Formats: sequence, C-alpha cells, structure tokens
Amino acid sequence: MKNRNESIVGRTTRNAFYSMLASGWYLVTRFLLTPFILHYLSMAEYGLWSLCFVVMSFLAMTSMGFEGAYVKYVAEFHARNEPDRINSLLSTGLILTSGLSLFLLSVLWLGMEPLLSVLDIDKDLHNTAAFVFMGTGLVFMLDISLNCFGRALEGMQYSALTAKVRLICSVLELIFIVVFLLAGVGVYGMMCAFFINYLLTILINMFYAYRLIPGLQVSIHFCTKESLRLFVSYGGRMQILGFIGIFMSTYDRLIITRLLGLAATGMYELGRKIPFTGARIPAEISGALMPALSHLQATEDPGQARELFLHASRYMGMLASLLFCYLFAVAPQAIYVWLGDGYREAVAVMYVVSAGVLVNLLTGASSAAAKGFARLDWEIRYAVLNLVLCIIMTPLFAHWLGLMGAALGVAGSTAIASVYFIIITNRYFAISFTEYFRQVLHPVMACVSAGTALFYLLPRCVSEATPNRLLLATLLVLAGILYLILSILILWFSNGMHTNEKQWLKQQIQQKLKRKHP
Repeated sequence: MKNRNESIVGRTTRNAFYSMLASGWYLVTRFLLTPFILHYLSMAEYGLWSLCFVVMSFLAMTSMGFEGAYVKYVAEFHARNEPDRINSLLSTGLILTSGLSLFLLSVLWLGMEPLLSVLDIDKDLHNTAAFVFMGTGLVFMLDISLNCFGRALEGMQYSALTAKVRLICSVLELIFIVVFLLAGVGVYGMMCAFFINYLLTILINMFYAYRLIPGLQVSIHFCTKESLRLFVSYGGRMQILGFIGIFMSTYDRLIITRLLGLAATGMYELGRKIPFTGARIPAEISGALMPALSHLQATEDPGQARELFLHASRYMGMLASLLFCYLFAVAPQAIYVWLGDGYREAVAVMYVVSAGVLVNLLTGASSAAAKGFARLDWEIRYAVLNLVLCIIMTPLFAHWLGLMGAALGVAGSTAIASVYFIIITNRYFAISFTEYFRQVLHPVMACVSAGTALFYLLPRCVSEATPNRLLLATLLVLAGILYLILSILILWFSNGMHTNEKQWLKQQIQQKLKRKHP
C-alpha cells in the first residue's frame, strides 16, 4: 500500500506540473496576444467577445455536474477495478448530455433577439453578436456532450496527457487567431479559431480515452439507473455549484454592462485578464488533487489523504502568493508594457482582483477535498455565502465607486467566503490554526513581504517620464528575479522552509554551479 500511495503522490505531482505548464503557456500567449487583438478589434467588439463567454458560460454550466461526476467516479471505479461501471457512467452521461445540448442550442437560437435586447447590445452589432453567440454556443454544446472522454482520462489520473493536448491545441488556436485577424475577418475569425481549438481537443481526447482506458465501450445499452442516480445526486449538487460559480464569474460583467456600458466591460476585462488567467496555473493543483483524493477514499487511507491535502494546500498557497504578490506589485508597469497609456482604470481593477484571487486560491485543496470525498455540502455553503455577499456588494460598490467598486465587491465577497471554506475543511482534517499557519500561511506572508518591498521600490527605479516599453519589460523581468530571490531568502531565514525543501534547494544550486564550473 505504501508504494501504491507514493505512486499516487508522484502521479499527482506530475499531473499538476503539466497542467500548470499548459496554463502558463496560455497566460503568456494571451498576455502577448491581447494588444494585437485590440489593434484589429474595437473596444466594443472586444467587450462583445468577452460578453459572449458570459452568455455561453450559463449554457456550459449545465454540464458541470456531469464533469465532476465523471472525474470523481471514474477515479473511484478504477481504484476498485470496476471497468463495467466506468462504461455505464460514460454511456449514461453521453446520452443525457447529447439531448440536453440540442435542447439548449435550440433555446439559444429562439431567444437570441430577447437576449440581445436584455444585454442592451447596439443594433449595429446585432448580426455580429448573433453569429458569435451561436458559434461559441455550438462549441460549448459539443463540449458538453463529448467532454466525458477528457474527464475520464483525468479520473484515471492522465491529467498530464490532457494538459499536453490542451497545450498543442492552444498553439494551433493562436496561429489561427493571427491568420484570421490579418485576413481582416475580425471577431468572426476569433470565433472560428476558438471552434477549431475545442473540436481538436475533443477528438484527440476521445482517441486517447479508447487507447488508455481498459475495456472502454460507450453504447446506449450500457445506460443504467445506478449511473443516472449518481448524476442526479452528486451531479445535481455539482450543478448547483456550477450555477453559482458561473453566476459569480459573470455577474460582475453583467452589472458593469448595465450600469457603466459595454466599453467599461472591455476595460474591466483587461484589468482582470492577467490575474484570472494567471489563477489557472496554481488552480491546476486542485484539478490534479481531486481524483487522487477520491482514489485514496476508495482505498480507505485517511492518513495519506490528510498528508496529501496539507502538502497541496502548502504548495498551492506558495505558488499563488509568489505569482499574485508579484502581479500586485507591478500592476501599473505591467499594464503599460502590455497595452500602453490610457488604461488607468484597468490598473485599479488589477490591484483589487489580484488580492481577491490570491485569497480565493487558498481554497483550492479544500475544493478538491469536497469533490473527491463527495462532501459537496462544504462547498455549497461556501458558494452560497459568496453569492449572497456578491449580490449585495457588487452593485452597491459599483454605484458608489464605479468600475473599481465593482471589482471591490467581487473580491471582498470572495475573500470572506474563502476564509469560511478553509475553516470548514481544516476542521474535517483536524488541522489546527497553528499547523495551518506554519504549513500554508507562513510562506504566503513571506511572499507578501517581498511583494510589498517591490511595490515601493519599483516606482523609484522607473522614470516619471513615459518609459520605453521594451526597456520596462526587461526591468520587470529583472525585478521578478530579484523578488523571487528575496522571497526565498525570507522563507529561508524565517524558517518558512522545511528541512527537506532546503536540502532540495541546496542540491539544485550545487548542480547548477557544477555545470558552470565542472
């Protein structure tokens, strides 16, 4: 059993690494690509492109219960060596989601004009909005129906493979975006590139699922009432979480569009883009952790589960704080290097969002535990608290403070609910505040200290006159290296690093020195 669990830990680490690599690639390419996109799209068109994902996300949320059930129960059935139940689960889910996707696509088509009116889209953009909404709607409907194969691979702990597939397809999407925009097709080309990315991802995952999942068969004959009950019970609660999550991720933009206009939505999207995209990197640890915890629950090893949970919390917090304290410290310079002058409101949004996302990412291991142990009541309580606070705070703060107020409302409600969620799961695992502070919060505070120093020192190194963007980008890279070194030094001398982590770091430094001076 020990060797088996050690292999689970190693596999989880590898899966998390490749998932973070894929997300890191997405972050960097989208960061560099956005100025190019803005050169070919107006701010209103960019806001429309952002808004179409708000609408489509409400449709995509209908599959979230299925996605979670696929990962959770494929991991559990695989641990118990029950391939027939895997076939039953996937077959039942595929039949249900296919019918659901056709229904939702029809509803979108019939309700297009009322939707455009509710969103207050300019009449000049109605045809464009209808085409983009239906195109992206078709993509999401295909994903709802056929994502069972990718989620099954993740349940089998092949997340490293699915991450590589995402990476390759993301590269192809990037190429198509550039080609289509240069060809002058604008937002239509963005939609087509998005469609190609999803379609290829689905087909490749399907190919590997049949190769790697033993005895995989999908047929209407394998549908069972047992699998249907799993989707209704576990999947139903996941649907509630999915609805709240999608609402939370879109409510801010809907409020901004109604109160402040479509251009303000585009500005808000620019301010939140870097933090929200960057959040995908540490969040991948949670995705890799969930099937591993489900596997350990099936094999009845609570001690290993607690250890894995605490380690994941530590490294997720460490990685998140390293990234987001840096993003907070360099927000004005990063926005200027990225977009140039004229985006002060985006800088303010980035400040607020970076702080809020950092707190929220500390719940990553808690979310994985709730889903992996089928204790979704924990996450529902957290999500409902977040929802209530967001509904109250976001429009109120937006009315008082405009765009920054909307960001403060969302970030504040999320931070309060996140602390509550962490308390729930720490009680379940019998983790005291002292242990949690030593393992998780100590590294976070070290990064906050280093980020604070960078926040105050960096403006002194940048000329008040408009600096050269390339030179400033180089300075940000150097500042990032110094910030990383300072964070490590603070961790080292404040005893925030474990002995084995110090030994690993010493070994890495010694190996690099040997390569330079053999």
